[in-house]
Amino acid sequence: MALFAAFGLSGCGGASDPPGAASVGGPTPPSSDTQAPTVPAGLAVTGVSDTVVNLSWSASTDNVGVTAYRVFRGGVQVAVSAVTSYSDTGLSPSTAYTYTVAAVDAASNASAQSSSVSATTAAAPDTQAPTVPAGLAVTGVSSADRHANCYFVLGYRTTPVHSLHLYRCSSGRG
Repeated sequence: MALFAAFGLSGCGGASDPPGAASVGGPTPPSSDTQAPTVPAGLAVTGVSDTVVNLSWSASTDNVGVTAYRVFRGGVQVAVSAVTSYSDTGLSPSTAYTYTVAAVDAASNASAQSSSVSATTAAAPDTQAPTVPAGLAVTGVSSADRHANCYFVLGYRTTPVHSLHLYRCSSGRG
């Protein structure tokens, strides 16, 4: 029994441990790295669509090394990036967003958040066709120079009509 008791104490961080012995299940010593990385600089919007905002910034420095960047939208962390850029996807069209970034090192020391940048996503693409023009009427015909004056009402549309195609139908005469 005495041998079991002595073995049970060995390796548990007790006085009987030899120098350099590992302690299993004992407290983890605190990291000696307490220095936070520098604040990321140059945060910029590099592209915007109706559902995506692209960001980039300059690398931070740290006494040990930067391991990641935390990306914040509206003050809430939305991502972690291992590189100095990020694409925020799945956004709503025609909406304003504000971003900041913080650097993190291997000891989980985080810098303060960067200066903010804002971006507004583009309007959603127009996928609705206009209604069919109505009220087509011929208001005058000239047989001398073979032309007709036509009148019609453009179809309704929420965005401007960029082009209009007119087609000539022939009666089969001349």
